[in-house]
Amino acid sequence: MDSNLKKIITECPKAELHYHIDCISPELFWKFSQRNGIELPIKTLRDAIDFYNFQTLDEFLTIMLTAISSIQTENDFSDMVMDCANDMVTQNIIYREVMFDYTACYGHRGVSLNTVINGFAEGLKLAKKRYENIDIRFIANLDRTASVIDNCNYINKLIKFREEIPLIAVGMDMQEIGHPAHKQADAFALAKEYGFKLTGHVGEVVGPEGIWDALQSIPLDRIDHGVRAVEDDELLKLLAEKQILLTLCPASNISLGVYSSWWEFPIKKLMNSKVKVCINSDDPPCFHYDLTGNLIKIAETFDLSTSEVIELIRNSFIFNFAGNEHLSNVDAWLDKNIAI
Repeated sequence: MDSNLKKIITECPKAELHYHIDCISPELFWKFSQRNGIELPIKTLRDAIDFYNFQTLDEFLTIMLTAISSIQTENDFSDMVMDCANDMVTQNIIYREVMFDYTACYGHRGVSLNTVINGFAEGLKLAKKRYENIDIRFIANLDRTASVIDNCNYINKLIKFREEIPLIAVGMDMQEIGHPAHKQADAFALAKEYGFKLTGHVGEVVGPEGIWDALQSIPLDRIDHGVRAVEDDELLKLLAEKQILLTLCPASNISLGVYSSWWEFPIKKLMNSKVKVCINSDDPPCFHYDLTGNLIKIAETFDLSTSEVIELIRNSFIFNFAGNEHLSNVDAWLDKNIAI
């Protein structure tokens, strides 16, 4: 890769909009399991690292759910935020929207929402004390396999916690097949009434029909993944016209078999179709590529130009849910370091 382009990717201030904080590192998995006295199929840190290898979606889900079962206390959730902050500083990420899945990951195990939020709040306090120039906001994801009534009840419970953490959006994830977005339309309507921004995982496993279903039933501000929109030219036109950002996660899609290789990832068609996209890491401990690694691999694979890489980086600032208050930081860096 051209050294100047690599400098842009590694040194430029970055933002990330699709990052699951629940996907903890093997190191945190080991730490939490020891601290909380959890009986798990690992005996050493090396075991925990090796445990994160998988070949299929089912194996990936087993890894995720097993690791998440070690998360129990406010200290755990605080440590998760600090781990997120440390990673941001390492990668020159100044803004990150982190997703958490309370009902799917914690509620059914008896971990209270108070515990989760109090831990996040304490972690944010510690992170801001250590690092002045990072900004972490939260997206509460709905479990699309849950009933819409349960998700509405969850949203009603979330409201009081907006004073505790910067909770800016409601999203949706979990099993896409058999659980179309329109079934959660009432929950998203409630979230919109409360002033939340709206996003959702669609168009990853299910094709364009899943995206059409979501757009026709929910006023989404953004789409998480959405990569299979490339299979429908009319959908591409609509996304481009409405400037609905797709938060792409290349390493995730390839690891889980949506595409069999980096060469098949359709970022060029999306960009050439004028669809707004940005690059993200999704669950980096499992997919072994962080935000910087994803950007480098995409730029290398498709021989992206400097202007194309800059577009991907700026889109994450332009389309974030906090407004573009940080865009001036990246533009100032680019003006100083890059002649476009």
